[in-house]
Amino acid sequence: MLPEHALDDYDSLMVVAHPDDETIWGGEHLLKGKYVVVCITNGNNRTRRKEFAAVMKQTNSIGLMLSFPDKTHGKRNNWESCREEIQQSIDTIVAQKDWATIATHNSKGEYGHIHHQMTSAITTAAAKKADLTDHLYYFGTYVKAKNMKKQKNQQYLTNPLTGDELEAKLCLTKFYASQHKVMEHLGHMLPYENWIPAS
Repeated sequence: MLPEHALDDYDSLMVVAHPDDETIWGGEHLLKGKYVVVCITNGNNRTRRKEFAAVMKQTNSIGLMLSFPDKTHGKRNNWESCREEIQQSIDTIVAQKDWATIATHNSKGEYGHIHHQMTSAITTAAAKKADLTDHLYYFGTYVKAKNMKKQKNQQYLTNPLTGDELEAKLCLTKFYASQHKVMEHLGHMLPYENWIPAS
């Protein structure tokens, strides 16, 4: 499933539902680490594929885009017809190496996106099968923009990126021209990558 040089030279794995998720929730980690990034959807979408490839090049990451459905007839696909096949694909990739880090969406799907929730469950199951749960991390807790100043949410908003680090991540978002509205909507979370260990 993965090229040999990916197994030799890259020690970390990130599994995301859509192209742009890797940048929003883990762009700083990609810039500093050696990641293989598996994106479950949009491998057959020329625009999204090109944008994803540009981010992979910029971060010196290895990208693998699968072609499972994102939207079908304009509606979000529930993956009912392909969930088992997705699980098998992720199982195979996770089992290919003793990854130092495996990162994916959190169980809430950040802001409740069903594809993010399913990707979290699928990757968690794969990590358990490979006995790599100790290496598994979830993307940080999402906070709505209107709730950023509430005291109860400050625990999720620690260690913000600033200066050159934040600028480098913001530069990655610019590769996703087709997703500028998404980037604007989630822009308040871009400085935060407080990943959560699974165990």
